Amino acid sequence: MSDSTVNVADILKYAVKIEHESMLFYTQAADIVTDEAVQKLVSALRSDEVQHQAYLEQLLKVTADSNKPVEFDEQLLRKIVTNPAIPPGAGAKDVLLIALDREKNTRNLYNTIATMSNLDNDVVELFEMLYDQESNHVLKIEYRLERL
Repeated sequence: MSDSTVNVADILKYAVKIEHESMLFYTQAADIVTDEAVQKLVSALRSDEVQHQAYLEQLLKVTADSNKPVEFDEQLLRKIVTNPAIPPGAGAKDVLLIALDREKNTRNLYNTIATMSNLDNDVVELFEMLYDQESNHVLKIEYRLERL
């Protein structure tokens, strides 16, 4: 990616990276947390992230306008979604708070991408669907946090 503009393929590749990192995060989280309900949640979220990554990789293969330039600052992409490590000794609440922040940031990024006017409809529709799913993740995490 360049520092000032990217193309559609760059955006899709970045989203694949985010989903892959989220899958790794939830894999690690499942090994750390001992609360059964939280373990079930992070395992389900991990499965969702694997599916999201597959959607994005498939779209990347079939998108005709993958080299189409899009004005979107790479530095903004890096600031929106960070991948903080789970600190040693973290409990279920700590893990869920990190996950909540990550899901909110991912949701916001996908919303930003979906509103870009020069993207193909199939790309926009995928990011709208991913936005909805990330919003659902936020709700699930908030629900579980309330019950800890």
